[in-house]
Amino acid sequence: MKTKHKRKTSDRSQLDLALELARVGVRVAPALLAPPGPPVATDNAGQVRAWWKRWPDAKVAIEVPGIGLMMPDPHTEGGLLPLEQPRPN
Repeated sequence: MKTKHKRKTSDRSQLDLALELARVGVRVAPALLAPPGPPVATDNAGQVRAWWKRWPDAKVAIEVPGIGLMMPDPHTEGGLLPLEQPRPN
């Protein structure tokens, strides 16, 4: 019997992660620190694919309501860093 090889989490690309988050309704954006800066977050898979085609090495930023875009903190386990100021609703 053929066993399907399960991919390790560390093998998952940032695009895969962004698409998985978008699929469950989390608004994501590429974590761009240099201009033009991060775009407005979305959960639209087509837009997510277009962004990662343009910026294939970008990390995933997530939109936290009332806080704004957050990205993984490379210096802490599970920490987040703000990418921008909160947007008015």
